[in-house]
Amino acid sequence: MSFAASPGKPLPNYRTTRLLGIFNIVFASCLLIFGLCMTVSVMIQPMIINAMNETQKKFQEKGETTRRAQLEANEKATAAATTDAEKDALATERKEIEARPKAQMPGMVDMAKLMDQPMLQGWTMVEILTGLGLNIAMFISGIGLLKYKGWARNLAIWSALLKILRLVFLYGFFIVMVVPPMSQRIGEMVGQMMVAQQANQVKVPGPMPDAVLLTKVYTITYSVMGAGMIMVGSIYPAVMLWFFTRPRVKAACEGSLKPVAGRDEL
Repeated sequence: MSFAASPGKPLPNYRTTRLLGIFNIVFASCLLIFGLCMTVSVMIQPMIINAMNETQKKFQEKGETTRRAQLEANEKATAAATTDAEKDALATERKEIEARPKAQMPGMVDMAKLMDQPMLQGWTMVEILTGLGLNIAMFISGIGLLKYKGWARNLAIWSALLKILRLVFLYGFFIVMVVPPMSQRIGEMVGQMMVAQQANQVKVPGPMPDAVLLTKVYTITYSVMGAGMIMVGSIYPAVMLWFFTRPRVKAACEGSLKPVAGRDEL
């Protein structure tokens, strides 16, 4: 099947239009599944945090039991000491045991403190909800494009444009407003965790980085990730915008041309 165009009218490209509809359906479906998984993750996050905190609490209780046993052994050794040198050494050992921070499980940070940031929580909810809304719109536009509907093309254009704007503003806000306090919190917590590990005789290779250095590292890392999300995430919507503004795709969705039987569809 082919189509006879009026003078000055471009021939409709039905094949490309249908392919674009399929792409929108496939990409939107994948992104919706990912978005739903993120939603479930946010919903069960309090349960995960409680479980991790409970595990950490038991580990600290075990560490406290060990410290009390060491202090009792130190007291007995001090009582049995006969020289000033032995007593001084035991006194130094006792001060070191008393100053030792609470035991920290290797590689574990306090997730409750990490997530207890209103700006991060608000940004996460906006990111999830706006993503779901635009992906639903893209999915619906894909279905309409399979029928060559004009409204579907308009919806696809608007959803693609809004996706780019969403990435720019949302992740721009993430880089400027969310990353600095989040990185500082993570840097402080990781620094404390590494100090606790070293104090509890957990070997950490190399020099111990301070919280300021860790904060800089996390700030750069998360800022690069945010910028990468803007650039990579904008590729598909930008490509779709270009295709949907092509005259032949527009003509296919306007339905202004009449089919001529006996030829292949363009």
